[in-house]
Amino acid sequence: MHAGHVLHALDPGVEPKGPGAGYGVKKAATGALQHLDFAAKADGATAAITTHAVQVSSSLANVLQWVDQAIADAQRIRAAADAADTAGPAADLAALTLRISDEGLQPALTQMDLILKAEGLLGAPR
Repeated sequence: MHAGHVLHALDPGVEPKGPGAGYGVKKAATGALQHLDFAAKADGATAAITTHAVQVSSSLANVLQWVDQAIADAQRIRAAADAADTAGPAADLAALTLRISDEGLQPALTQMDLILKAEGLLGAPR
């Protein structure tokens, strides 16, 4: 059951039912990466945007790779014949979700905050 909840949080396209909002980490990271690319390539893009965009893009690209790996681990858990077969994929899934948060999303957020600060937009209503 919990593996299904994780799948729903990562990509509701894979698992449409779950306690999450139905948007998913994969869609959010993909959208953020796309919009960041638009901003970095736009006429008049500032140095803050183009400089930090590289780091944010790298973090989000890593997130997308780890999300795909996490989805595969969660699917292995759901397909396991017995509880003993879930231990390895569950440990891998736990490590990947921590990595997605701590090594992917958090650094991307930090860099985005630097962009917002440099542009005078940190704390502005969105």
